Amino acid sequence: MKTDILHIRIEPEKKKRVEVTLKSLGLTMTDAINMFLSQVDLTGGIPFEVRLPKVKPELVTALIEARRIGLVGKEGKEFSSADEGLKEEL
Repeated sequence: MKTDILHIRIEPEKKKRVEVTLKSLGLTMTDAINMFLSQVDLTGGIPFEVRLPKVKPELVTALIEARRIGLVGKEGKEFSSADEGLKEEL
């Protein structure tokens, strides 16, 4: 018998995307959360691998270069494009 209520906070846009995906699978948000909690109970842990995403060295190099050429300026000011950053005197 289900009697407890679980309240969670989630970004509205993420909630919409997840609901669309779950609906295509024939599930509600409640169904999915209950499935997740059942698996936690059965396995004694989170039922999937939890780890940081791997970052490719090329991405790190590109980010360093973006900072060097002005995509991110002094005091952390951010620009929407390389051209915008290059136009502002650093």
